[in-house]
Amino acid sequence: MRVLAHEAGVNASVVSRVELGQDALLSTWEALFEGLGYSLEIEALESSEEGPEIPAEKSERRRERRRDGLDRG
Repeated sequence: MRVLAHEAGVNASVVSRVELGQDALLSTWEALFEGLGYSLEIEALESSEEGPEIPAEKSERRRERRRDGLDRG
């Protein structure tokens, strides 16, 4: 625990809280991953209220319209 805390640049109590599931700060997770020699990558994906019922083609057209500023909803 102390080695990871040192490598991550955080206090050992932070590592302890994470181990107990008490810390959910993204910055903490990023530091811990880096301390372990990994990089944390997060990808935000658009979700649709309609879900899988929308055909892929219609969904892609909607994304293009939003990108072009033509569709607000």
